[in-house]
Amino acid sequence: MELFLKQLKVYYVVTESCPEIPVSPPASLEEVCLAKSGAQMWMNDDYICRHSILNSLCHVSNYIQFQMIDGVSVVEQVEQLHRIADSVTASGIHIDENFHYIPLDRLIYWLKDEEDSRSTQQQQ
Repeated sequence: MELFLKQLKVYYVVTESCPEIPVSPPASLEEVCLAKSGAQMWMNDDYICRHSILNSLCHVSNYIQFQMIDGVSVVEQVEQLHRIADSVTASGIHIDENFHYIPLDRLIYWLKDEEDSRSTQQQQ
């Protein structure tokens, strides 16, 4: 996630506070305007940062909570899991293949083969 936020150039909001706007009389109008501009930029980047993190967490939650359903093609469900995993990866989060235990491509192949075998047995 840190790498993704750095690519968006918004990671600094995680480590730095919003710039304060000087209100004391010695501050010039130019200094106040510059501080307001910096604070607005920080707030915009904070918004992007927060929503990027929340969006990634939503994808990860969908991935972790995925459950197979009886009566629906196993291959379709694994492909759906694969799409969720792709969306997690696209949002900047790496999913280690060891987390799957076996690579999804190999799993889809095995499940499709098993489903075809069962379908052939039921037709006989």
